[in-house]
Amino acid sequence: MRGPALFCLLLLVAPLLTHALVMRLLFPNLTAVNDCAIRKGVFNTVAGNCAAGKLGEAYWKMYWANCKNCDKYFHCTGNYNAVHQCTNSAQASRAAEAISDCREEVDNRGEDSALDQQANRAGRRGENCSALYLETVECFYHPKNGRVRDQRHKATVLVTKC
Repeated sequence: MRGPALFCLLLLVAPLLTHALVMRLLFPNLTAVNDCAIRKGVFNTVAGNCAAGKLGEAYWKMYWANCKNCDKYFHCTGNYNAVHQCTNSAQASRAAEAISDCREEVDNRGEDSALDQQANRAGRRGENCSALYLETVECFYHPKNGRVRDQRHKATVLVTKC
């Protein structure tokens, strides 16, 4: 492979390698969770890949919402979607549980970790995450529009801190 073909290959691969490096530098815990999930064989099944995608989607929504009071809601909905939108099978449930366990192993935050796991299990069981973890715990995230309601103004606005 010489000349233009090699150059085209480099153009295709370079952004992927750069993205992987940036992710490892900016989000070391996220890559540690991914490595743990690989060791546990999560990505060996279609249901496992789907569950990983749904949990990843919930993680990014939680990251961009940037509201600490809302983390249990995102744990719950991520696990709910990972099981109930990914074949609703035992395989999807095991994959979601393995990924959740990996995240808790990496973060290791004691009592909060136990509460996270409780929210994870509620989601996998198909419980109503909104009823459990939104305003009842002063989480003012609005799932339909992805915004956080500023409690002081009783209006839905995008805020950076809760």
